[in-house]
Amino acid sequence: MGDTYAATPMRAWDTTVEGRDSLNWQHGRHSFKFGGSFRRYIWPMWGFFQNRGYYQFTNGYTSQTGTNDGTGSALASFLLGLPAVKQRQAGIPQMQLRAWSTDAFVQDSFQITRNTTIETGVRYEYASPLHDIAYTNTNIIFENGTPRIFIGGQNGFPSGLMYSNKHNFAPRFGISHHFTNVGLVLHAAYGIFFTPVDLNTWCNQRHNVPFVFPETSSLTTSIRPPRCSMPPQQRLR
Repeated sequence: MGDTYAATPMRAWDTTVEGRDSLNWQHGRHSFKFGGSFRRYIWPMWGFFQNRGYYQFTNGYTSQTGTNDGTGSALASFLLGLPAVKQRQAGIPQMQLRAWSTDAFVQDSFQITRNTTIETGVRYEYASPLHDIAYTNTNIIFENGTPRIFIGGQNGFPSGLMYSNKHNFAPRFGISHHFTNVGLVLHAAYGIFFTPVDLNTWCNQRHNVPFVFPETSSLTTSIRPPRCSMPPQQRLR
């Protein structure tokens, strides 16, 4: 019963500003291609989660033996106001995240013969970690098995909670040959590709301490409610 997290008050929107261009140059049997792009990410958010609380009702409180023997009713526990789990959120997750990324490539299509073409190229990609321009970024590291909280941009830690990778070079190679006698074209290619970092990782940090403290009250033992007692003259015989 009740609403979902999607129904809670929340305001989140993101903007991506992107510019890209490419250039082709034909020189003899070579066909060169150059290009690149730049992206700027703007991601603010604030929201309330579990602002009306979370309650879980089980059948343990209304069972015949006062334990989870399967004889009770979760609905009856709800009507009696006996939740097994109670939870609420203390704190407001909010952020003003910013990041940028860029890439560039060069490619050469060389026609060795009328029927054979070789493609060679290389691509470079860089993406900066998301950093917050208004609020504190924090995370946890482990030193000798002991957890330690650090603040991004302080004590030598990066403001984006991680160090960026500046070595994302991605080579490309391909070859195509046309077998004219059978009307068949054979292609073969090799390349290295990089997957962008999931930006939701930074957003998820806002739903944990020290920004948000989930307070949970859980009762593992059942409390047997008192039974109603009828006067002797009204008992059935």
